[in-house]
Amino acid sequence: MRTKTVFHITVLILLTSFPPIIYSVAAQGQQQVVQTKLSDSQLKDEIKAIQDEMDRLQDSPDAPGKWKELRELDKESDKIYKRNQEESNVLSRKRSDLYNTEEVRKWRDKLDLINKKRVSLYQEHYQRVYKKGKEMIEARHAELAEMKSGKTEMLRNLGFDVLSYPRMDGSTSTGPLAMLIACRYFGIDYSWTGRNENYLYRDENIHGVLSLPVKDPEKDFVLVQYKLQARAKAPSQERLASIINNLLAVNSSTHQSYVNIIEGKSEIGLIARKPSSSELELAKSKGVELEIVPCALDALVFLVNKENPVKNLSSSQITGIYTDKIKLWGAVDGVSELEIKTYQREKNSGSQELMKDVFMKGAPMMDAGQHNSIVLYSMGGPYSALTHDKKGIAYSVYYYEHYMIGSAETRTIAVDGVEPSFETIASRKYPYTAEVYAVIRKGLKPDAPAKRLCDWLLSKEGQSIVRESGYVPVQNPQ
Repeated sequence: MRTKTVFHITVLILLTSFPPIIYSVAAQGQQQVVQTKLSDSQLKDEIKAIQDEMDRLQDSPDAPGKWKELRELDKESDKIYKRNQEESNVLSRKRSDLYNTEEVRKWRDKLDLINKKRVSLYQEHYQRVYKKGKEMIEARHAELAEMKSGKTEMLRNLGFDVLSYPRMDGSTSTGPLAMLIACRYFGIDYSWTGRNENYLYRDENIHGVLSLPVKDPEKDFVLVQYKLQARAKAPSQERLASIINNLLAVNSSTHQSYVNIIEGKSEIGLIARKPSSSELELAKSKGVELEIVPCALDALVFLVNKENPVKNLSSSQITGIYTDKIKLWGAVDGVSELEIKTYQREKNSGSQELMKDVFMKGAPMMDAGQHNSIVLYSMGGPYSALTHDKKGIAYSVYYYEHYMIGSAETRTIAVDGVEPSFETIASRKYPYTAEVYAVIRKGLKPDAPAKRLCDWLLSKEGQSIVRESGYVPVQNPQ
């Protein structure tokens, strides 16, 4: 890379010294075949002449002082690189010779046998964890099934077909609500479906300097993420179920759903937060205004490994943790001297923006990578990380934690003495209750499909469907 940099600088110096036809090619920065009237031998001579001139100018006594200083640094850097490379090659050869000796081979075989037992026990442990998580969340789904609302005449009377039904989008966590609305409208059954997800974030070399080729069971650990799906009870419903599952109620993500509404790719979004500043800027650039109406309640919740003894944290303690002012669990539980590892989500994700707006309220969070802070790039990421990490703390939303992820090794904690629950969220006693929004473009006509569906969602009947999904209604549907 250093040599290329010097070469490019030299080319720029030379551009005014050679024929315009060469200047044209260099200025465009493209590999082009330039037709000239030079013979083959003349072309070779011209190339050699240019190269010789470049070589001369590289270390010309007439070069400016800064250039000479740069050249000396480049030469010194090259020497260091070559010296380090030679030392690395020597160590690599020594390592290879040792690795292939009979003595090391026998020791590796011994370690491998022990590791196989470890892997087997880990797999048994994770199978139990997997089963517990599955049973836990399926029991919660069974409770939801008992809350199924009655007829939805107002919804069915909206008069849509598969072509006029408004294209829905939204956050990952609101996917079940979007699916339930579509299923109830088209009169098709639905069910919770689990799919395995591997959410591990790390790539640690747990086998030491020898990098032994033994299996790391943690890399195979999976959690079960659940989503609601339309289910055909008869062959005649299979096509409709497929349309609902793959077209009418397919949530992308919080950020992308805002982008899709702004760009006209979807008509209504069920979104876990208000738009971020970048999303509002995009809307402004497109000449679009958004109508944002609360349609359900959720909450920002904080998660730890279930073996973490901490059951409650104050808001100020959590702020201290996420601003890197509190680094040890002992500062909050008075016992443990373990370092706290904080987990965040990526920018513009629903959880991250909720954390910044609802909890931090503008206070700067510690940068990802600072001290013990790691960014996770999926909603399931915090749960998988905390399954293995007893020192960690993370955040998510209540609905996803309670109904969408089978995580038996993690739990929520109380904040300011209040546990997150349906009741404390409904009463807004839980301090970080958050609204879920129905989002459409502002200025739609009253008879526009998205507007009519949005209005229905806020009705008594619509709120009963919100409750059926497991969300807390913003209005009492009773």
